[in-house]
Amino acid sequence: TGLVQVLGTSANDRILVYSSSGRVVQDLRPAQAPYTLDLSNAANGLYTVRILRGARSTYHHVMVQH
Repeated sequence: TGLVQVLGTSANDRILVYSSSGRVVQDLRPAQAPYTLDLSNAANGLYTVRILRGARSTYHHVMVQH
């Protein structure tokens, strides 16, 4: 479906989605937790989701395949 649920987010967090070439394709500030990331219109490929919480970052990889 292209929907990815991001758990544990807060209003102060920032979510960046990078394409496999390193380009930022989404820059989001979630308003609620859990946050649903919509990649349904993204091209097939591997994406990196970076969650910024203050000075900390976590990275997750998501494969989109329609």
